[in-house]
Amino acid sequence: PLQKRARDLWQERAPELHLVGLLTALDGDALARYCQLEALRQDCAHQVARDGVGGDRRSAAATMLLEVSRELRTLGGELGLTPRTRHGLEARPMTEEVDPNDPVAVWQAKAAALRQRPFGATG
Repeated sequence: PLQKRARDLWQERAPELHLVGLLTALDGDALARYCQLEALRQDCAHQVARDGVGGDRRSAAATMLLEVSRELRTLGGELGLTPRTRHGLEARPMTEEVDPNDPVAVWQAKAAALRQRPFGATG
């Protein structure tokens, strides 16, 4: 299961990626891994900010921060999370017609509707 911060990242990024056609049901595990790694990166960054990088020898948190950042850069590129990598990916925006028997299409339509609501609107 995703930890809370990773779930928050998922809920932030998944609808947008679905909306532009860069995320399918097959990509869920990759996005979950990205969200878990980003949560870990944030933890490491907080620890490094609090304790420093470790002087002559790099701290374990600083080393992990560098390694996780590299992995995020690679995985984020594969998911199209940067303008540079999105440029080379085929984005297929949603069509207006939604097959009610297709759970992914229904979810995408709901995500699109949420994104078009004015900020703070409910219901």
